[in-house]
Amino acid sequence: MNGKYTILIYFISPLIFFTWIAEAEELIVDNSDRSQVIKFFFDQYLPSEGFENRHEWTGSIENRNPGQVSERLHQDVIMRINYFRAMAGLNANIKLSEDLNNMAQEAAFMMAHQNTLSHYPDSDWSYYSESGVTAARNSNLSLGTNVAYYGPAAVDGQIEDAGENNKNLGHRRWILYSKAPLLMGHGSVPLNDIIYRPHSDPDP
Repeated sequence: MNGKYTILIYFISPLIFFTWIAEAEELIVDNSDRSQVIKFFFDQYLPSEGFENRHEWTGSIENRNPGQVSERLHQDVIMRINYFRAMAGLNANIKLSEDLNNMAQEAAFMMAHQNTLSHYPDSDWSYYSESGVTAARNSNLSLGTNVAYYGPAAVDGQIEDAGENNKNLGHRRWILYSKAPLLMGHGSVPLNDIIYRPHSDPDP
């Protein structure tokens, strides 16, 4: 067992959202008003910090059980997404679907078990499920190295979208997509619960 990697995954494709959508209260902030922005940060961003202490993951790598994370962690994630959307002047009433959460958790577990990220997992992966594959193909994915890079922290990372391979800012664009579906799904496998699979030494 090694704490090297962790996963955040959530759906962003409108093609798979067939679940009935309930109305959610929309967050609104006047980002030209400094006092409002400061209050909004304290009210809507900071409460989702400290998520590392409340993930309550019930799964097991050894037992091939994707498990679930706590409802509080799910809410931390969607709070962070809606925070950034409101700050960008977009609708900020995204909710999570239990069905999509379950699919996203399958995908997160597949990648934790394989110790890699892919939008197109192969059937020869060490843990494989069709629902996980569907999730992987329609999601933002994050993988952390030696930090608690899941949940809200992964949302922050996708907004930053650093790295040469992210120069098109695809993750940020999906989070801030003006026509994003009102239902998303989230799944995570927390730090310290990933199998370490070292790469073989390269040929000379």
